[in-house]
Amino acid sequence: MGFSICYLGLRCPVEKVAEYLSLDLEEEASGDWLPMDSWAGMLKGADWTLVWLEDARFIEKNIALLQSASQKVDVIACEVVESVMWASAQYWSNGALIWKVTHAGDGDDIFNLTETGNLPPEYSAIRTEHFKNQEKENESDEEYGCDHIFEIPLDLAAVSLKFRHEQALKADDFASFRSIVPPPRKGLIEKVLSLFK
Repeated sequence: MGFSICYLGLRCPVEKVAEYLSLDLEEEASGDWLPMDSWAGMLKGADWTLVWLEDARFIEKNIALLQSASQKVDVIACEVVESVMWASAQYWSNGALIWKVTHAGDGDDIFNLTETGNLPPEYSAIRTEHFKNQEKENESDEEYGCDHIFEIPLDLAAVSLKFRHEQALKADDFASFRSIVPPPRKGLIEKVLSLFK
């Protein structure tokens, strides 16, 4: 079925993620393991803290939070839903959306790509490479080919983050690492009462 997640990069120490994104972090993780759920960590030699969230809609639901966080630090936010070949990357700085690139591969147009804002210089080469690969793919006789356009937003974000969602990570890849505490689930009564607010 594939990934259905989002990940963010914030140019700050791991400890600041809780404050900027209103997330609860557990104590510094130790040992040779990584959680399977949501986490925040800074890769060795990197200046971006990565935040991995199992909620693919976190970014969509928290645009105001991204805007607020970006008043303090630069933010790159990526959404990945592989089941429908949806990928999006956006860059926020000084409280404003600087650029955004989105691919929705579930429609009739495999070349679907929405571009907004002042895209970085690397974008042109990334876009050209994947469009050429897609054109070659479309010329082949394979019934189920590859969606190369899906890669464009993710490759663009990876220029800064040095990370992609399918990258295999080990605990010793991180200089600092924390698990994210999942928010408490609402009980039935709380859910029913929220309908009347």
